[in-house]
Amino acid sequence: MPVDKLLLPGLSRDAVQRAVGVIHDPHPDILAWYAWHNGSGSRPECYLAPAGRVLTLLDEAIELRQVYLDVQAEMAEIGVEHTPADRYGHTWLPVATTRDAEGHAIAVDVVTGAVFRFDNGTGSDVYRQKALAVADDLATLVRIWCDELDRGSYVWDSTSYEWRYDAAAQPTDLRERHIIH
Repeated sequence: MPVDKLLLPGLSRDAVQRAVGVIHDPHPDILAWYAWHNGSGSRPECYLAPAGRVLTLLDEAIELRQVYLDVQAEMAEIGVEHTPADRYGHTWLPVATTRDAEGHAIAVDVVTGAVFRFDNGTGSDVYRQKALAVADDLATLVRIWCDELDRGSYVWDSTSYEWRYDAAAQPTDLRERHIIH
């Protein structure tokens, strides 16, 4: 896959620091992530396998974070209670999303670097989930994705310009936790 052509250029450390600083001083993983790239495009081939998600632009991630927090606040106003484990964290930044109402986003806690997944569907009770934590840090998550690529369960077809994969060949626990597509 021509990743270098699909990912947007990275941002300066200062730009990331300023943007994320409105939430909290960014964890080093956030600085490294957005220095590497500032998201991917929205074309179907930009969905990166095995993540099955588009990498969000930093500005988009900050906006999405506020949308998720607003939805959570609206739900609380109508009486939907949440346990601490159900809540979308105020310090989470969604770094990858499916950009549809049926998908799961990946967020990084900008304070601790821990990685979470959550349902980004606006029509669902988006914060009532179990086992949201998926990795201790972004490096661990990327390692999981790389291992799947190395196993060959995802193959880039340069002729059709799309990913080919066999869902049956993918580890069930990774699919069920929505770490891979």
